[in-house]
Amino acid sequence: MGFSTILDILGSVVISGMLMLILMRMSDANTENVFNNGAELSLQQNLAVSAMILENDFRKIGYCKNYNLMPTTAVIVTATDSSISFLTDVDDAGAVDTLHYYLGST
Repeated sequence: MGFSTILDILGSVVISGMLMLILMRMSDANTENVFNNGAELSLQQNLAVSAMILENDFRKIGYCKNYNLMPTTAVIVTATDSSISFLTDVDDAGAVDTLHYYLGST
């Protein structure tokens, strides 16, 4: 084995080591991106579900399956800048329910 062959082997080991380091860093960056984007996607999905629930409940303000039970006065009991209470039939059972939404400190 000549001196040239040993230099070729050492050069290929150095180059392959550098390539392995590059690939490992790319894999680490990719894993971090997947983790961050997955958390953001989960947050967006949870927010969309919450918005759908609020939309459905607000759409039902003043609704009752047995409409004779609903009072003829205002169906919004209280409304402030951080809370709202209203009359509705949440579970479609024919009974008037009071639903209360509020913003908390957390």
